[in-house]
Amino acid sequence: MGALPWSKKDLDYLNKNYGKIKTTKLCLKLNRKLNAVQNKAIRLGLRFKKPKIKNCTSCKKPYPRTNEYFFDKVIKQKNIKGDIVIYNTYRSSCKICHGKDGCKRTIKKKCIKLNCTISEYDKAWRLKYSFDRLKYKELKGLTKSKRASILKKMNKGYKFINMEDYKKDCSVNVSLARRKHDYGVGSYDRKLTQKEINRKQLDSLSNAIVCNKMGLKLSDVNKDEIELKRLIIQLKRELKSNNVKIK
Repeated sequence: MGALPWSKKDLDYLNKNYGKIKTTKLCLKLNRKLNAVQNKAIRLGLRFKKPKIKNCTSCKKPYPRTNEYFFDKVIKQKNIKGDIVIYNTYRSSCKICHGKDGCKRTIKKKCIKLNCTISEYDKAWRLKYSFDRLKYKELKGLTKSKRASILKKMNKGYKFINMEDYKKDCSVNVSLARRKHDYGVGSYDRKLTQKEINRKQLDSLSNAIVCNKMGLKLSDVNKDEIELKRLIIQLKRELKSNNVKIK
């Protein structure tokens, strides 16, 4: 038995509907095999035109068939001859659904590591990873308010060891700030008072301080005069320390 001849009605129907209807439906209408319909379409120069709109498989919403809404997909297949052919298509799900599916997959993997369900994932993740990501692990177990206040001091150079030592240092600093008189430096480190800062500036004998003692401005005095005055002040201080009276 040879192949059935193609009538005008069959050819017109194939020209109108090829690419618009699935080839399986065309085969049922024409009462022909799939290979016969595909070969006839190739001879007539008909090609399957992809629709401009594509439905997402997960959310089932129509989107235009572009890179803005769908990710690219590369398919490698073998021909009858054995050659590898590459096809460029789009993925079945849109970009939004594809991202959501990826997040769900990562959460499932993490739930296996944490030994928890998906509903308990947030609590388990916070317990394990929130404290491990701390810059200073000595602050583990403290509240956010305490951590923030201690971190400011640690960034400036303070060394935190225990909460008990930190409370002692805080009480010492508060007592020093409230004192009216300076009783000397103890066994602990402390900040200098304003009185000590002023004393250090006077001892340094900078150009501005020397000119101030002379009663002149820095711009009105030469460098040689400033150095002479500085030497005189230093001599006076040495004589005073040795209890030598100056006439």
